[in-house]
Amino acid sequence: MKKKYFLYVIWIFLSAILQAQSFTDNGINYFITDTTNFHVMVGDNQGASGRVVIPESVVYNSQNYTVTSIKDYAFSGSSITSVTIPNSVDTIKKDAFASCTDLTSISIGNLVTTIEKGAFYGCISN
Repeated sequence: MKKKYFLYVIWIFLSAILQAQSFTDNGINYFITDTTNFHVMVGDNQGASGRVVIPESVVYNSQNYTVTSIKDYAFSGSSITSVTIPNSVDTIKKDAFASCTDLTSISIGNLVTTIEKGAFYGCISN
């Protein structure tokens, strides 16, 4: 019983730390992935709609962060119609845009080296 309680306390503590490592800028949610080099990942934007332009960098707590990746399921199932991914992004994680059935236009920066499985699965709009 003590072990389960200890793990639960650790889980709550880590959740609080991770929660503090996320923020929203211009309607897009980000997670800080590297506090040394100031990198962020786009994530948890399933409620997004319309045209989405991901910037190369964002400012949080007076610090400039470079946007380097797009999280698993970041826009999955959202109502976005177009997305522009900047040159700063090198990785689009799995199912990042899966089931975005209204998505008709995608612009991907030339530094993307990894597009994981299912990143655009189910994007069927004409």
